[in-house]
Order: sequence, then structure tokens, then C-alpha cells
Amino acid sequence: MTNSDFLNQGSPAPPRPFGSTWNHLKVVTLRQIMSRLPVPTRFLEPLIQVLRLDLAPLDAPQVLWDRSRSFRIAIDDPSDHVQTYMFFQGRFEGPETRLVRDHLAEGNVFVDIGANVGWFTLAAASKVGRTGRVLAFEPFPASFQRLQRNVALNGFQTVTAFEMGLGDADAVAPVYAGTGNSGRTSLFPDPDQATASQIQLRRAEDVLAETGVERIDFCKIDVEGAELLVLDGLGRYLRDGRIGAMLIEINPMKLEQAGGSAAALYDRLVASGFHVYDVRRPAVRLASAPDRFMNVLCRHESLDAR
Repeated sequence: MTNSDFLNQGSPAPPRPFGSTWNHLKVVTLRQIMSRLPVPTRFLEPLIQVLRLDLAPLDAPQVLWDRSRSFRIAIDDPSDHVQTYMFFQGRFEGPETRLVRDHLAEGNVFVDIGANVGWFTLAAASKVGRTGRVLAFEPFPASFQRLQRNVALNGFQTVTAFEMGLGDADAVAPVYAGTGNSGRTSLFPDPDQATASQIQLRRAEDVLAETGVERIDFCKIDVEGAELLVLDGLGRYLRDGRIGAMLIEINPMKLEQAGGSAAALYDRLVASGFHVYDVRRPAVRLASAPDRFMNVLCRHESLDAR
């Protein structure tokens, strides 16, 4: 696959968008290597540091295909942690993306809570087809604008994007931006985070009911510590077994900042009828809460009984 395969031919990138000729050459070469060869993702950031790449926001977005060529995504800031992986590898969170795709089919409903720039929204939309539905929720204005752009870029008519966060009640709350990593944007700040803006929160159950969703085939929740608030707000969807599977981030530090814990989140999931698995070992069921950061796959017991 050549570099031109990744670029949207209708929107050519300006010459040498990465500064000096030498820096531009290093960026392009590393992207060629990371996108074409089976180099493990964990090597990307060390290589960026070793090569001393100068990554900064671009004057014009570069439009790339994902590795499976299922959708396109616009990158406007390859220095942002979330976009870095998409830019250099044409993928993001590979095991998690595979699980989402494996659990979805034509006509399914996918809900993305904490959609960021829309990677999982786009992956899901490419699977549920014209008869499915994708609801994407992203309250941070800059990320929401990117989400909207990426949905429009692919012409996905089944996606509805909402500039709001979901929780256990309607409210307006401050959100804190992650420095160099839009994925760290949170209601619960780390010491190096500054207030970015006020955001709208809605009770999850109410919004889903207003959109006519009665059952969710797959729900992704990545809200930097507010996961328990989202589960509280899901109400009857969680209580009545109306969610088939979920992908949830468990970040013990952020959960504690929010007044919860990994154990409380795990217990809530189990009490709601879910079996919990490490996404990197999806055949192994977790018997207790993880004590470290990880993403988990949660399958409702009704699915595992099939």
C-alpha cells in the first residue's frame, strides 16, 4: 500500500505539511512502515521520540482510509494522542475495534458514549449498514466538530451525533481538557488539566427513549471516570437486559477521582447480568475487578447462554 492509497484523492495534502524537508521525510517514512508492516502498536510512541518528530496541527486535514478500507477519517492534529495512532497506523485500539465489528451485524443498534473524533462510531456504521442505527455522544466541542466532519466525510446516514454527555441526571458541568490527548478530557481533572468549557449532560435513559431506541446491541462507554454515572443513567436499559454487549474503559485512578472504584464498576456490571472479559483475552472471564487500567468486554448472560 502506498502513501497515496491513504490520502483522499479529492483533497490533496499541501506539500511538506510537516515542517522541514527532513522532518517531513521522517514522518512520511514512519507512517509507511507503521501502516504497511506488522509493527506492534506499542512501538509507535518510542519511535516518535527516538526520531524526534515534530508533530503539530496541520493547516489542512489529511483524509486517510482505515486499514480495512471500511471508512475514511480526517486527521488535523497528529500530535494529539488519539489521532497519532490513526494517522501513523490507519487503526486505533485494534483488539477493541475487532470486538465491536465482530459483535455487530446489519440492522443492529450501536451507542457510542464518549465518541471523541468518531473512530468506533465509523467502525460501527460500516457494519450496521443502511438498516442499522448509530448514536454517538461527544460533549467536548472540538472533538464533536471532528466527529461531525468524519461522519459527513463517509456519508453515513444512519449516524446521529449529539453534542452532549450522558450521565445520571440533566445538568451543565465543567469539562477538563486533556493536554496533548483529547481522550483524557474528563469531568474529573488531573492536576495538569484546565477547564475547557461547560458541557450539557443528559440522563442516558431519557435521551435513548426520546430517540426511539428500545434495545442496544452494543454500547461503548469511555468517559474518563464517569462510567458509573452513565450506568446509573441507563436505568431500564441496564435493569431489563436491553443491552447485549458493552465495551467499557476501567481506569481505577479516574474512577476514584469520581468517587467510585474499579470494584464498584465491576460489581455493577455483574449485578446487571454481564460477564466481564479483558479485551485482549476475550475468551477468559474476569473473576474480579482489575487493579489496573484496561478496557473490558461485557457480554450479557443472555448472549453467552446462546
